[in-house]
Amino acid sequence: MAGELLQPRHDAVEETRVLAGRKRQKFYYDRGAKQLPEIKTGETVRVRLPDEKWSRGTSMENIRNWSYMVKVENNEYQLNGQHLLKTNEPPQEKSEPDTDFESVSQPVQQGQPVVTANPP
Repeated sequence: MAGELLQPRHDAVEETRVLAGRKRQKFYYDRGAKQLPEIKTGETVRVRLPDEKWSRGTSMENIRNWSYMVKVENNEYQLNGQHLLKTNEPPQEKSEPDTDFESVSQPVQQGQPVVTANPP
């Protein structure tokens, strides 16, 4: 008798009512939802990082559904596709940070600031 009391009571009418409610909720949710574009490895994207503007980055790999590894400057982030914008910008040039200012001589492009003194 105690085993019968602990069994769930399934009512076919109640189950169909719950399923109909789920279907109705899905319909209204899907009206406002949008399909995100697929981002491929190596594409240039704009990344929304916390407390920053949209930064330019490169998609490194697709980890799982809508989760991507993105490289921004010298940092890698795992982000949801909602925080990425696919762009038509050219890929970022690969550059390593310069640590020795005396031995580095690079051509100065117009509009770029010129470093004339060594940093402390």
